[in-house]
Amino acid sequence: MTFLKITQREFKLGNKNVSTNQSAKIFNNFFINTVDELITQQINIESAMFSLRKSFPYEFPQIIYIPVTETEVRCTTSSLKNNNSYFYDGLSNKILKLRNSLISKPITFTITY
Repeated sequence: MTFLKITQREFKLGNKNVSTNQSAKIFNNFFINTVDELITQQINIESAMFSLRKSFPYEFPQIIYIPVTETEVRCTTSSLKNNNSYFYDGLSNKILKLRNSLISKPITFTITY
């Protein structure tokens, strides 16, 4: 049995047909222009801080640095339940546990810094 892979090369944007290549450029330009517009707007920082303090009048809690070791990361990863369900990033506990020795150092670095 053979399967035919159909790739859409064109779609409607408003009342005109747009190719997928054009749509990527349009999408990119939209976000570039949006950022440029936001940068050029004058934001009143004092007003923003006043609104923030008014809605949250308490002191913000301090973030406490707790050192994490690679051994702790390995032990925590090893203690995960065995399952094959994937998270939004495409990783499962099983994969994390199988590759624990390879990923524990980068995870420790990410958590620590």
